[in-house]
Amino acid sequence: MKVNKFISDFQFLGSSIREISLKNNFIAIDDRGQYKRSIDVDYDIDSIYQDEDDNSFTGLMTLHVKVKISDAENSLAIKMSIQGCFAAPEGIGAETFQNMLSLNGCTTLFSVSRATIMSLSSQSFASGNVILPMVNVFKLNEKKQKEVRKGETDKVVKE
Repeated sequence: MKVNKFISDFQFLGSSIREISLKNNFIAIDDRGQYKRSIDVDYDIDSIYQDEDDNSFTGLMTLHVKVKISDAENSLAIKMSIQGCFAAPEGIGAETFQNMLSLNGCTTLFSVSRATIMSLSSQSFASGNVILPMVNVFKLNEKKQKEVRKGETDKVVKE
């Protein structure tokens, strides 16, 4: 099936790792190990710009991923922030663009993060690697939006 008819107006232009750190004292890691695992994911929409000439949109967002794995003797901690740039033509509308940035942008950057962390971890162990689980970004986005609305409500109440 040719995809030309199905190409989205919302497009990923590129990404940049803004921060990455790894602390590790595992020699090897495997899927059968009894490890304590913690994965935190959050994102920020950094900016949305609407071009005055053609009314197209460009947006920057940053995804933050923290991974902790440990057992009785060893621990691994990876912290990564990756910024992505996304664009869409004028007909998409500002609200739709922001929604797509939150959902599609987060999904895209999480996929890039998964691959980066898998590669980095595979080079950090004598054997094994860290494969992050798939995340339901739709549910993550719903929770984030509730937190944003609650934060806005808290600000209004405090003022």
